Amino acid sequence: MFNNKLDINNGITGSSHLSVLILCLMILIYREPDGFFNPQFWAEDGLLFFKQNLTLSISAIWEPYAGYLHIIPRLVAYFSGFFPVSWVPALYNLAFIILTLFVINYLLSSRIHLPFKPLLAITIVFLPYNGDILMSITYVQWILAIVLILFIIQDKANTTRQLLLDTVTIIAIGLTGPFIVLFLPLFIFRIIYICRSYYSLHLLSVAFLLSLIQGYFIWQGGNPVSSGDLVHSLEALEQILAMRFSGTLFFGDYMSLALNSHFLAAMTIILFAGLLTFAILEPRQKRLPIFVFLLGGCIITLACFYKFRYNLHILIPFNNGYRYFYIPHLLIVWSLIVCFDSKNWISQFISALLLLMVSLSSFSHFQVAPLTDYHWEKYSKQIEREEAVTVPINPDGWFLKIHQK
Repeated sequence: MFNNKLDINNGITGSSHLSVLILCLMILIYREPDGFFNPQFWAEDGLLFFKQNLTLSISAIWEPYAGYLHIIPRLVAYFSGFFPVSWVPALYNLAFIILTLFVINYLLSSRIHLPFKPLLAITIVFLPYNGDILMSITYVQWILAIVLILFIIQDKANTTRQLLLDTVTIIAIGLTGPFIVLFLPLFIFRIIYICRSYYSLHLLSVAFLLSLIQGYFIWQGGNPVSSGDLVHSLEALEQILAMRFSGTLFFGDYMSLALNSHFLAAMTIILFAGLLTFAILEPRQKRLPIFVFLLGGCIITLACFYKFRYNLHILIPFNNGYRYFYIPHLLIVWSLIVCFDSKNWISQFISALLLLMVSLSSFSHFQVAPLTDYHWEKYSKQIEREEAVTVPINPDGWFLKIHQK
């Protein structure tokens, strides 16, 4: 396992810990002001979780969507049902904020040994994105999946309380989204290469059982998105590697469109090869996190390519499906931050340059455009009176239809 002695970059005092959480909250407020000051449903937040909780109540937690369970959003919807309907969008957003800060707090734990942890934490809410992830319980699964990555590299539980909390956490997150199935190889990697212990065996056993549950629903969920032909889709692969990796992450959408796609695709491949080479040459303490990050990012990317294997071209535009690239982007940036901790000045320089480019790319679209205000409070009164109502919700063109007695 990693060396338990904290270095100056890894150690975080209580006051610094709180400061990082507050700073991340402030970034969230600035990037998504409507989520705080004009909360509204976004897509499946209303169309799925609110509506099905209204009709199915607690039994909705076992209803799969998109081929897998969503236990945490379902529970948020259920407990929000005890409050006035007009409060529900705000409660959903509050739940997202709490869960995001939970993930950041987990990263800052003393059981996780990584350099520049405040910078790693800020990255979670700072990455370049198009408004597809933050402030929506529908997509909170992509934020929570970060904890599964952290499970792979954290120290083993030292107390019964830690073991119990770890077990509850992995169960809740494992039953929210397909990531426990995708990351099962990482739990195997942990027990073989990182820490051969009863704790690692416990994590692997729980992850395996959860994978069976989610895997069953995924298997029952039907076929992946498919339209068009395989050859045509494969032609889009270079564009995705160019625009959605190097392009989005380092140059932003406008500049990427002006750059040669062959150059951007080659940059993506060289970046991956460079990070892998760095990991091989560095000591074990820096090598293993980068291996885990690269492997985790590759798993998500390959799963995304498989899902859209007949229709890859729909992932090329910047405004489509950012969520599928959030975790790979995050893990690339985390790998660069670990590289910056190297004693090799060349690695430090290249990492610093690329991290600066990520920051500039983020600032190019840092604040999300305001949501359309559909005046939820007006419709909520009709819902409380158990009237049939059709409610427009964000994004534009979505409607929540409530049919009550």
